[in-house]
Amino acid sequence: MSPKRLGYRQLGLELVQLEEDRPRRIKPPPMAEEKTNDGAGDLIKRLLKEALARQRNKILDNFIQILRWMST
Repeated sequence: MSPKRLGYRQLGLELVQLEEDRPRRIKPPPMAEEKTNDGAGDLIKRLLKEALARQRNKILDNFIQILRWMST
């Protein structure tokens, strides 16, 4: 027994052996699968950008009106 192994035993620790070498099956993460692009995502993305731009413009218009009201 090696001095290191004996030292571990004196501390009450037991070294373990690795399992036999066998190939492990690694599953790819769920998002790693390739997704097909049917173009629907582009349409949704464009519609979402347009809706967000309208919302942003409306908020900015309201904010400008509030600032004008406060400055009078």
